[in-house]
Amino acid sequence: MSGSTAVKILLCLLVMGNRAGAQPEAGMPATGNQAWTELQRYFHQAVDEGQLPGIVMVVSNGDRELTDAYGMQYAEKGLAMQTNTIFRIASMTKPIVSTVAMMLYEEGRLDLDDPVSKYIPAFEKTFVFVPSEDGAGGRMEAMAPVTIRHLLMHTSGLSAVGFAGPPFDEMYQNLLTPPPVGLEDMVDRLAKAPFLHQPGEGWSYGHSLDVVGRVIEVITGKRLDQVLEERIFDPLDMKDTGFSVPANKISRFAAGYGIDGEGKWALQDAPGESRYVKGPVFPRGNGGLVSTVRDYLRFARMMANGGELAGRRYLQQKTVALMMHNHLPEELIPIKVGKVTMNSQGFGIGFGVLTEDTPYGGMKGDCFWPGAYFTYFFINPETGTTGVFMCQNSDLSRLKYLFDFHGMANRVFPAGAAEK
Repeated sequence: MSGSTAVKILLCLLVMGNRAGAQPEAGMPATGNQAWTELQRYFHQAVDEGQLPGIVMVVSNGDRELTDAYGMQYAEKGLAMQTNTIFRIASMTKPIVSTVAMMLYEEGRLDLDDPVSKYIPAFEKTFVFVPSEDGAGGRMEAMAPVTIRHLLMHTSGLSAVGFAGPPFDEMYQNLLTPPPVGLEDMVDRLAKAPFLHQPGEGWSYGHSLDVVGRVIEVITGKRLDQVLEERIFDPLDMKDTGFSVPANKISRFAAGYGIDGEGKWALQDAPGESRYVKGPVFPRGNGGLVSTVRDYLRFARMMANGGELAGRRYLQQKTVALMMHNHLPEELIPIKVGKVTMNSQGFGIGFGVLTEDTPYGGMKGDCFWPGAYFTYFFINPETGTTGVFMCQNSDLSRLKYLFDFHGMANRVFPAGAAEK
C-alpha cells in the first residue's frame, strides 16, 4: 500500500469517528456477556455479508479477556483467520514509540521541552510556510524551536503528503524522492520542510513520530528496532511484533485486500511478496510495525494498568496519566486532519483522547488510535477495559466498523476498575 493510499484511509477513518456508528440492535445496549455475544454476532455478520474479509478482536479488563477470530486470513490459499494472525498495524506504531520516549523522559535522558536540535542538528534552524496570493508561498524563520513535546503531541508543524494539501504535498514528495535509505536520512530531509504553523500553535498530523524515533536512536546509540525490542517487545513477550515478518511466520501473515471495480475483495499485498517479507524496510516512528491482537493487547494492558504488567513496571503511573490526558488547549480542539474537523477528539502524548462521550459509544477520557490498514485499539482508563481489533483492507466505505467495535467493546466490561 502506498503512502498516499494510507493517508486517504486514515483521513476517512478519522472522519468516520465524527459520525454516529449505526447501533447493531435497537433498544437498550447490552452489557457484559450479552454485549460480547452481540459484538461477535455483529462482526461475523459483517464478514458473512462480505463487508470485511476477516477479523480478529480481543476485549480485556485486567486478567479477563475475550478473543474471537472469524473469516479469511488469506482467501486465495484457503487460510482462515487465527487468533495469532500477524497484521500490518501502521500508525498503531506511534503509541509504542511514544512510550519508549517517555521511558527516556523518566530516566532523565530526555526532557519534553528539549529542542529537537539538541539531538538532531538539522533542526537548528527551521522555517514556517507563509502563504502568498499566487499560491506558491514563502517561508519565515520559526519564532520558537520545535521541542520533543511538540513532536509527541503533533503540534510541531510537520506534516506529510496527503495531509496538508498544496503546495505541501509536492514539497514533501520532492523531499522524500528518491526514497530515504534509513531513518537518519529521512529525518534530516524532513528538517528542510517548512512547517504548516509555528511550533505549538496548531495541530498537524504527519512525520513527527519519525523524528521522535530518530531522537531515541541518538540518545541510546542504537537502532530504533533494537530499542523497541529491548524495552517493549521482549519484556512484554510481544514475540510476533517487529518491522518485518520472518520466513517461518509467513504462514500467519494476513493478506492485504482492497476492492476491485466490481466491488469484490481483491488481493493487494500477498504475504509472500510483501515488503514486510522481502523488504526493503527500515524502522520508523510513524508506522511500519506488524503485530498480533495478543501482542498489542499486552502493550495496551500495561498502559491501562498504569504502566505495570505481570509484576514488572515499565512507566510510573503518573507518567501514564500524563500521556493519557488531553494536553491541547481549547483553541486547538477539536483537532483537524487536513480540512476535516475531528469532533470530540483532543490529543495526549502518543494517543488520541476523547474530550466527551461520542455517539458511537466512546467515553470521555478514552485513549485510542487507528492504523491505516484497518486496525484499531482503545483504552478506557475509567473501567480498565482495553480493546484491539485487526483486519487488513483498504476500502474506505467500511471504516465505521472500527468505531462500532470501540463502542460495543466498551460495554463488555462496563463497570469497575481493572483487576491488577
